[in-house]
Amino acid sequence: MVADELQSGALVELLPQCRPPPMPISVVMPSARLQPPRVRALLALLETLNTTRGP
Repeated sequence: MVADELQSGALVELLPQCRPPPMPISVVMPSARLQPPRVRALLALLETLNTTRGP
Protein backbone atom coordinates (compact mmCIF):
# COMPACT_ATOMS: atom_id res chain seq x y z
CA MET A 1 0.00 0.00 0.00
CA VAL A 2 2.91 2.37 0.60
CA ALA A 3 5.62 0.76 -1.53
CA ASP A 4 5.90 3.74 -3.89
CA GLU A 5 6.22 6.22 -1.03
CA LEU A 6 8.89 4.09 0.67
CA GLN A 7 10.80 3.75 -2.60
CA SER A 8 10.67 7.50 -3.30
CA GLY A 9 11.76 8.38 0.23
CA ALA A 10 8.51 10.18 1.11
CA LEU A 11 8.10 7.61 3.90
CA VAL A 12 10.84 5.98 5.93
CA GLU A 13 10.48 2.57 7.57
CA LEU A 14 11.34 2.68 11.26
CA LEU A 15 12.83 -0.39 12.96
CA PRO A 16 12.81 -2.69 9.90
CA GLN A 17 14.53 -5.37 11.98
CA CYS A 18 11.41 -5.51 14.19
CA ARG A 19 8.95 -6.10 11.34
CA PRO A 20 6.36 -8.76 12.32
CA PRO A 21 5.90 -11.81 10.11
CA PRO A 22 3.05 -11.66 7.54
CA MET A 23 -0.31 -12.76 8.88
CA PRO A 24 -3.39 -13.96 7.00
CA ILE A 25 -6.52 -11.85 7.02
CA SER A 26 -9.98 -13.42 7.29
CA VAL A 27 -13.18 -11.57 6.44
CA VAL A 28 -16.52 -12.65 7.93
CA MET A 29 -19.65 -10.80 6.87
CA PRO A 30 -23.28 -11.24 5.86
CA SER A 31 -24.40 -12.15 2.34
CA ALA A 32 -23.11 -10.17 -0.64
CA ARG A 33 -26.45 -8.46 -1.29
CA LEU A 34 -26.05 -6.46 1.93
CA GLN A 35 -22.50 -5.24 1.25
CA PRO A 36 -22.09 -1.47 0.99
CA PRO A 37 -19.97 -0.32 -1.98
CA ARG A 38 -17.15 0.77 0.36
CA VAL A 39 -16.93 -2.79 1.75
CA ARG A 40 -16.75 -4.25 -1.75
CA ALA A 41 -14.02 -1.72 -2.61
CA LEU A 42 -11.99 -2.69 0.47
CA LEU A 43 -12.32 -6.39 -0.32
CA ALA A 44 -11.23 -5.78 -3.92
CA LEU A 45 -8.18 -3.85 -2.68
CA LEU A 46 -7.22 -6.58 -0.21
CA GLU A 47 -7.62 -9.24 -2.89
CA THR A 48 -5.44 -7.24 -5.29
CA LEU A 49 -2.74 -6.76 -2.67
CA ASN A 50 -2.82 -10.46 -1.82
CA THR A 51 -2.44 -11.56 -5.44
CA THR A 52 0.36 -9.08 -6.20
CA ARG A 53 2.40 -9.97 -3.12
CA GLY A 54 1.61 -13.67 -3.02
CA PRO A 55 0.82 -15.82 0.01
